[in-house]
Amino acid sequence: MISENCPACFASPKERARVKNLLSSQESIHPQIINSIKKAVTPLMKNNVKDLVRDINKKDDENF
Repeated sequence: MISENCPACFASPKERARVKNLLSSQESIHPQIINSIKKAVTPLMKNNVKDLVRDINKKDDENF
């Protein structure tokens, strides 16, 4: 889990907010960008995390 505050200085997460805004804006132009990022990153993760991402993807697919 990603903490909402910097553990060293307790500052608000500026970079995380910026990246979320960037991804959001790109998603409106490229609707499949989040799925493409998931596909690209999943093989880099450990097996137990890949299973978690697969379960999340199944839930996402069921909601559409």
